[in-house]
Amino acid sequence: MTEIIPIFPLNVVLLPRMPLPLHIFEDRYKQMLADCEADGISFGVVPVLGSRMSGAGCIAEIERVIQRYEDGRADILTFGTQRFIVARVHRDKEYLEAEVEYYRDAEPDGDPEAERLAAHARELLVQFAETQGQSVDEKVLARIGLEDLSFLLSSTEVFNHREKHAFLQMRSPTDRLRRALPILAHGIQKRNSRRNLKRFLGKAEDLDNLFN
Repeated sequence: MTEIIPIFPLNVVLLPRMPLPLHIFEDRYKQMLADCEADGISFGVVPVLGSRMSGAGCIAEIERVIQRYEDGRADILTFGTQRFIVARVHRDKEYLEAEVEYYRDAEPDGDPEAERLAAHARELLVQFAETQGQSVDEKVLARIGLEDLSFLLSSTEVFNHREKHAFLQMRSPTDRLRRALPILAHGIQKRNSRRNLKRFLGKAEDLDNLFN
């Protein structure tokens, strides 16, 4: 079954459970926001890869409008929810709409490795938060299910555009974790190395070049 929704092509990959702040300034998207608010609906964010729009996207639920401007611009905070496949694009309005089909991860297949991957993911999320000078409530983290956990991990800034796009399309949380965990572990290692070197040197403007 398909549904027609407004879509917003962006050079961003939105994943479920991922917050996405947006500055709405083009006339067509000011109209899209107005229509979404009037109809009480959300819009879909579809990643742009190179010069082409992806065939998959994610619903951006409007959590709140942070600020409105006199000229109709707005700063909004959205939150990723359902994933979808674009079946057909409609160009009847100022902004794009699309017929979409929603999809989710397949039912858990009893993969014996799932719990080990989940435990490792929780450990790395705690470590990653520490590299950002933040902390994570480990009791809350322990209650997050495998699918949500895989998206929470995949949405961190360690991953690039194409990696997140691959995670968006995967339909197995264990597959996402298998692919994401080594990349996140490497990212944490780089951040810790950078932090330790800064402590050792005290001041270094070109540190980023040492780790590229």
